[in-house]
Amino acid sequence: YCDIVITCLPRNTCLFGKEEFGIMGDGKILMNTSIGPTFDVAALKEWLGANRESWYFCDGTGMGAIEDELSTVRNVAYTPVVAGKSIQSTGRLSRKALDNIRTFLGGK
Repeated sequence: YCDIVITCLPRNTCLFGKEEFGIMGDGKILMNTSIGPTFDVAALKEWLGANRESWYFCDGTGMGAIEDELSTVRNVAYTPVVAGKSIQSTGRLSRKALDNIRTFLGGK
């Protein structure tokens, strides 16, 4: 028994269908930090519609291409910002890309 489930799964991994959402019941939170949905979209919408105290939270990466399908669902909280994209991580990635270019141009 748990109140909050956080999915951190590889792309295209479906963990939740109608049966799994049925087990969760009402007053629960599904938070997705995976790339794309980790559930059957129709089953999520049915679960959220029947369980008005349950919520789905995600960022831009977790929402993927289903934003239009979930945009009218009351108990979906979504930010288009990608949670892992901070100023620091963007700086590190930029430095790494520049180092790779320098290495390539240097013939290493």
